Amino acid sequence: KNIKFPEDEEKNNRITYMIELNEKAIGKIKIEKEESSTFIYGFGILPEFRGKGYGRNALKSAMNIINNSNIFNIS
Repeated sequence: KNIKFPEDEEKNNRITYMIELNEKAIGKIKIEKEESSTFIYGFGILPEFRGKGYGRNALKSAMNIINNSNIFNIS
């Protein structure tokens, strides 16, 4: 089986962030960094938590993480 652990993804400049509310995972977002650009993918919020601003806040947080890395080309 091809099992990938978080530390393996991090070596390849890929990080998965869990989105939590009251210590419960309600979603996730993945960020992959390359030399001059970054990709956001694998972004999702559980259906019962959608439409409440949690996804928007998670995306803003991801953008802050990326911008703090001095990368401004985001896909």
